[in-house]
Formats: sequence, structure tokens, C-alpha cells
Amino acid sequence: AVGAIGKNSAGNIQPDIGAVYVFTRDNSGDWSQLDFIRAANAGENDQFGFSIALAGDTLAVGAIGKNSDITTDVDVGAVYVFTRDNSGDWSQQDFIRATNARENDQFGFSIALAGDTLAAGAVGKNSDVNADVDVGAVYVFTRDDSGDWSQQDFIRGSNAEENDQFGAPVALSGDTLAVGAVGKNSDLNNDVDVGAVYVFQ
Repeated sequence: AVGAIGKNSAGNIQPDIGAVYVFTRDNSGDWSQLDFIRAANAGENDQFGFSIALAGDTLAVGAIGKNSDITTDVDVGAVYVFTRDNSGDWSQQDFIRATNARENDQFGFSIALAGDTLAAGAVGKNSDVNADVDVGAVYVFTRDDSGDWSQQDFIRGSNAEENDQFGAPVALSGDTLAVGAVGKNSDLNNDVDVGAVYVFQ
């Protein structure tokens, strides 16, 4: 699965809607395009395809530029989940928002899938305590038997600070979640953007 965040709408009416291309490899090792996927509610500058996670017959796609449907907030972000049927066709299963979505959160900046668990990073999430920006956060969702996803947890770094960008990237394996914070500063000196990784279980 390959994202193309700059893909315009048909006729180039809306720029940077984004799209995802799905390819499969045959027994000879040759790749061919199987599908071309758009969001059902595609909008200008959504950047659909910014992040992708693929596990079996489930595909999760981040759209960090997705605006709020309720307010005028921009770059709130969203995650789309698609499933593949026996014919190899992909269809949208769910549209996921953060429960506490705000402007510039960039929810869906990174995505990880493991079975019926999905982790999504929001690197632009501000602190709830003060005005610190780009602290970052990670949301964890689980899928029920009906195929619906619901938020299970909201994760912050234990020593969160401004510009940590916690949630870039995320990795999920079984019951272990690893979260990168590319902007984390050094605790020992004044070095900035040293980076760090947090591990959760």
C-alpha cells in the first residue's frame, strides 16, 4: 500500500486530497495495481495517505490535514479503516476521530496495527495543563465483533514537554506499544531534538 498525499481530486478541483494505491505480487514476483482508494468524505488538503498500516485484510490510513466536521478547526486529523473482501476489493469500514480532537493535532501522523488494535499518533497535540505545544499523544483503539472501532486509551509521555512530538512514530506488536518522540530534548544538557522512545504494555 502506497500513499500519495498530493493527489488532487478528479479534474484537479481540490488539491492535496490524497489517495492510496494497493499493489499485489504474483508468483513471478511482478507487482500490479490492485486498487485505488479514496476517502469517502475527501476534502481539500486532507493529505489522505500520510501514514499507512497494513495487517492482513485491514488497512488503516491517516489523513493529518482533515479538518473538523463540527468546528472550523483545521488539521485536526483522522484515520480511515478499510477491509478487503474475498474478491480483493477494499471498502471503508470506519472513520476514526480522537475524542478530544483539536486544531493542529495532526491525529493520524503515525499508525500501527496489530490484529484488532490500532494506535495513532497525534504529534501536534498540546498539553492539557499549560500552553506547551506539540507535546504529542497517542490514541489506542480496539475493534469489536461488528467491525466498529472505539477509543480504549489516551497516552502521554510521563515527562512530556513542549515540542517533544510524542507519537512520531508508533509501533505495535501484541500487547507492546513503542512510541517515538523525535523532538525530545536531553535531560543532561541543552541538546535539543535528541529524541527518545517510550515503551508501554
